[in-house]
Amino acid sequence: LMQRFIIIICLLIPFEILDSKTDLVSMNTIPQKIGIKKTKLLGFILLLLYLILDFFKFNFKYNLLLIDVVMAILIGIFIYFSEVDRTKYYTSFWVESVPIFWWILLLIFC
Repeated sequence: LMQRFIIIICLLIPFEILDSKTDLVSMNTIPQKIGIKKTKLLGFILLLLYLILDFFKFNFKYNLLLIDVVMAILIGIFIYFSEVDRTKYYTSFWVESVPIFWWILLLIFC
């Protein structure tokens, strides 16, 4: 449960960064409060925590660890390249396609 919560927060970070230029200041989003660079750093730390939590599962399997590592790297790349001036298609298409890619990996390797 905690892993899923963390991965959802990490997937929301590119959207938060993109929307930070149009969000009202009163919304107090993460990029508005701590800045873009620190938001990206927070995303990377959460991805690391996501991978560490993988070792505490009761049904630990190496193929699931491999899928989680691939997903963390992919999401990390999307977080790294997120900018305020990115096109909406970057976030709308590429970042939203991550769960579909994850599902395909699960179908192939599990």
